[in-house]
Amino acid sequence: MNANVYHANLMPTGRMYDPHFDDSPNGYTLVALVYVPEGAAAIEACEMAFRDTNHIDRAWWDNPNVTRIGPKARSTSVGDIVVVNGQAYLVEGCGWSNTTLPETA
Repeated sequence: MNANVYHANLMPTGRMYDPHFDDSPNGYTLVALVYVPEGAAAIEACEMAFRDTNHIDRAWWDNPNVTRIGPKARSTSVGDIVVVNGQAYLVEGCGWSNTTLPETA
């Protein structure tokens, strides 16, 4: 199964990301599909997708279970969204919260 990773288009500088702050006409962009094993729990799948879309020991798009969508992108961070089995999860400062996927580019 895949986890779809969406990056927030607008990340305010100089302060922690506020998911309610969005001046952009298209709030999120699909940047990656991450293969996660069938049967993985939703939060476990989110954690795998988060790990695999961060620059750790190589560019995240070079990870074998990642399909990058579009141009090279930053690492996944607070305020981004991972969708697993149709449910959207917001990356929080610590953990995940259920959300809905807003307008996408």
